[in-house]
Amino acid sequence: MRRTLLCALLLAAASPADEILLESGGRLAGEIIAEDDRHVTIRLPNGTMRIPRAKVREIVREDRRDYLRRE
Repeated sequence: MRRTLLCALLLAAASPADEILLESGGRLAGEIIAEDDRHVTIRLPNGTMRIPRAKVREIVREDRRDYLRRE
């Protein structure tokens, strides 16, 4: 699991997308394809990950980051 997470973090860092900031301090960047009260599913360059909401600190949407860059 850690190795998969590390690979996902390294691959996702180069591409603009939605970001999931994790409680552990990590971050995942990709396209959020599903979410509900219990999980967030994100499409990464090497597959998809389903993350429990309890491990998600914040979600930063791509359109919000673009707005912040212009400020």
